[in-house]
Amino acid sequence: MKLQHFTLLFTISLMLFNCQTAEKETVKEEEKINTSTIYVGTYTRKEGHVDGKATGIYELKMNVETGELSIIDTIEGTINPSYLAIHPNQKYLYAVNEIADGSRIGTITAYNIENEKAQKINEVSSKGDAPCYISIDRTGKFVLVANYMETIASYEIEKDGSLSEAVEVVEHKRERAAVFRQETGHPHIILPAMNNKTLFVADLGLDEILHYELNEKGEFTKVATTETVPLSGPRHLVFHPTYSKCYVLNELNITVEVFETKAANEPFERIQMINTVGDIDENVAPSAIKLHPSGKFLYVANRGINGGTGHNITAFSINESGELSFVASYSTEGEVPRDFEISPDGRFLLAANQNSNSIITFKINTTTGELESTGQQLEIKTPVCLKFL
Repeated sequence: MKLQHFTLLFTISLMLFNCQTAEKETVKEEEKINTSTIYVGTYTRKEGHVDGKATGIYELKMNVETGELSIIDTIEGTINPSYLAIHPNQKYLYAVNEIADGSRIGTITAYNIENEKAQKINEVSSKGDAPCYISIDRTGKFVLVANYMETIASYEIEKDGSLSEAVEVVEHKRERAAVFRQETGHPHIILPAMNNKTLFVADLGLDEILHYELNEKGEFTKVATTETVPLSGPRHLVFHPTYSKCYVLNELNITVEVFETKAANEPFERIQMINTVGDIDENVAPSAIKLHPSGKFLYVANRGINGGTGHNITAFSINESGELSFVASYSTEGEVPRDFEISPDGRFLLAANQNSNSIITFKINTTTGELESTGQQLEIKTPVCLKFL
């Protein structure tokens, strides 16, 4: 009897344990379904344009129903990991280390994010000062980097996610007379096209979008150049998912230029230019441009400069011709929105306020494109770049 009693108690205990374990696993699965992971690039030390206060790359969790953010972890031990790129296989994270002293000392760091704790894989030279943008080609074979001081570079991604030394480096030199902030080439974005054979580089110092062909070895060949308006300072650009349109964000003349894109190896044709803050007269410097997943709306971030207080996100609607119409501008409830990101489902927009150390969550009206503050915000030191996993 005693043995039977013990066996019964053991069986009941085992059943309770299995039930609790199953409940925990169910909760974990529900959390995965109801949350998204976001990586945040930051500045970690004082530079000429920013007083970096972060400790590294932050990993966040976002509730996909409310937009609420929380910190999961921090990847420490890296300097100014300002801009990020995530490999298509979701296993590797790459960060530029935005360092500059005139001797091309910028670097790129590779991380394995497959496990619960991110692990550094390796670090290589960016072959230029102030690397400010990083992307990955559509095949997942190459990392592409734009250094604000004159160069772009490509790197092969090894089987373990590590980076080779630079495959190729191309310099951008200004041949015209130098003007303020355009004393030389300033590549600000390097973006692969959907066909993966062409890359587009917006150069703030040259007033040009340079079209490069990327071969199987990761080498560049320039095939065309699109000129933006003189003294415009093209910073970032995006391509419409269905229309043959390219939207170029110009930092210096505070505009978006809309181009018709007939062929990748031909210059684009300008069809529209519109102010990034509508008809409002503000001292701002545009910082980022993103398309809504629906292709119906375009958003631009503006930073107040020279005493300007217009730290905002501007929403534009896109008509059937691909042209833009101003909807409204919305305060980011902080200072210097260096970047923002739209959730993959198109329901939320997250604004990273670099100088006021916050990320603010807005809800997107998917019918009108208008933004509504959710009241959700998270303190993050000097945030620069947001990337959804």
